[in-house]
Amino acid sequence: MYDCQTMTKLLYPYLDNELDVKEALRVQIHLDECAPCRGRFEKERSFLEELRGGIPAEPAPASLRGRIREEIADEVPAGEARFRWGSRFGAGWGSAVRVASLLAVFFLFGAGGFFLFSKPAEHPEALTWVDLAVEAHAAVVADQKGLDVRESDPAALSAWFEGKVDVPFTLPAGSGSIEMIGGRIEQVGALRVPLIVFRTEGGLSSLLLGPAQPMAVGDKAAERGTLSFYTLRHHGYDVIAWSDANVSYLLVADQLRAAKEGCLLCHADEPDRNLM
Repeated sequence: MYDCQTMTKLLYPYLDNELDVKEALRVQIHLDECAPCRGRFEKERSFLEELRGGIPAEPAPASLRGRIREEIADEVPAGEARFRWGSRFGAGWGSAVRVASLLAVFFLFGAGGFFLFSKPAEHPEALTWVDLAVEAHAAVVADQKGLDVRESDPAALSAWFEGKVDVPFTLPAGSGSIEMIGGRIEQVGALRVPLIVFRTEGGLSSLLLGPAQPMAVGDKAAERGTLSFYTLRHHGYDVIAWSDANVSYLLVADQLRAAKEGCLLCHADEPDRNLM
């Protein structure tokens, strides 16, 4: 578990969703058990939420932008990694608060092309499913969750899930470049949904299937008929999300290349196999 000193360094990356799944879980465990750190976290989160809802459209004056750049340059040496901002907080919160206050003024006046927050999801509920898919994938990668079934044949794997999950599906024959590994059943509230695990040349991938719902999250990467495909980088993993009339799909991989190769699971022999 992280200590309070480590939490001081990771608080802002955690607030900005910059940590990977493992780090984020450790931070959450510490916050659950440490009242002082939890109080500090809640205070900072409330502050950021106020900023998020109060940014007008007009850009900040050029003089203010210049002053902020000078202040940040004084606090963070050129070339210092973004994640090292937190390492400066350990010497005291004074300088951090000063820079944060300047940034607050800046964003309240308008970012003028520079964004503190990630682009919000068009459908916020889709991001909840992205979280679930990434957590499930990370757990499989870390071997925290064993597979319920190991099966290399797509037809046999589909048959194993039949009647066990609330999202009926049938895997196609697939491609020779796809190595099917198996799957497990994920419990999402009252729903039992399938997680399919396979390997491509780019690495390990997983596909979480959920009930049909809008999956507009991140950036629209491609369209195929009535389907829209969205991509985003979330907690250190690349995600491709889409949905049809019956099912929502979330494909997760360590790298976007592997995620795109995962599309061959269903589209190996189709003209649009290189759609992504």
